[in-house]
Amino acid sequence: MRRALLGAVGILVLIYLGGALISVRSGLSQDFLGGLGSDARLAAPIPMIILQVLAAGLAVAANRRLAVGASVVLVLACGVAVTAGVFDGAYSDARLTAFTRAYQVVMVLWIACVGILAGYNAIALTRHNRRQERHAGR
Repeated sequence: MRRALLGAVGILVLIYLGGALISVRSGLSQDFLGGLGSDARLAAPIPMIILQVLAAGLAVAANRRLAVGASVVLVLACGVAVTAGVFDGAYSDARLTAFTRAYQVVMVLWIACVGILAGYNAIALTRHNRRQERHAGR
């Protein structure tokens, strides 16, 4: 599970970087950093990317309580990343072509997958902690 979560976040970062490049080439952003800024249409802003990467790294930490907390943070960050597009107009931008809209859909679905994996990781770690506590009490 830990490898899957890290791999999924790694792919997500590549999707974000690819989205920034596509944004520049398609005229959605003036430059690469703009494609990763607050007006990004095919990527999350840099602070969100950093949060997701750090949370994923901590979600696979040896300290289970820290890993559970980081997994929950990653679930929330993914939820915010998906929801933000509704409110900032990213999903309804008239400049999106069929290709860029399809890329956006893939990105949003992948963000959701990462969030689901992070949630599953939190649940699995919590169950494991409960089993250990039960066995320690015997």
